[in-house]
Amino acid sequence: MAKTPNPTQSRPSRERIVQMAGEVAQSVSILNVRLVASQTSLGKPPTPGTRKSLRARHRVRGDTHPEPSILRVLVDLVLEESPNPGGSGQAASGTQEETADRASAQAGSQQAWVPAGRLLIGATFQLVYQLPEIDKYGKDQLQAFAEVNAVYNVWPYWREYVQSTLARMGLPTITMPAYRIG
Repeated sequence: MAKTPNPTQSRPSRERIVQMAGEVAQSVSILNVRLVASQTSLGKPPTPGTRKSLRARHRVRGDTHPEPSILRVLVDLVLEESPNPGGSGQAASGTQEETADRASAQAGSQQAWVPAGRLLIGATFQLVYQLPEIDKYGKDQLQAFAEVNAVYNVWPYWREYVQSTLARMGLPTITMPAYRIG
């Protein structure tokens, strides 16, 4: 399902993507969610009392599995200190377009995900779905499902991971905002 965008092909509207995801979501069930990779980095510990602006972003990769009726989706999530100093100290979620652009630019180098001297928490979760009539859905519908529902399904695991990782790093915890579709 992960593919390079074709410049001659226009991307469906956000409304159409949500609609296609909903068509698949009616027939799917989650079999498993598991953490398959993680990374943390903290350059210099923050000065007590200072607030940093944080940015969350994600990338989705998925494919059908040779096993009948199985869809596997990998969701890469990153929380990093924003390059802009100051800010509210709240986590902000990047748009799918920004996420795809930044993630594809960094896909070749794992080290590109580690900003020097800044906080970074990254995780990759694998979601395994059972989809009884997987063949009746097109590639675009499965991609839309992965982009919308997989991130929504993994978000509670990500929120817990961020909060517990910050605590383990000896940093003040934050509550990740609710993930909103649309």
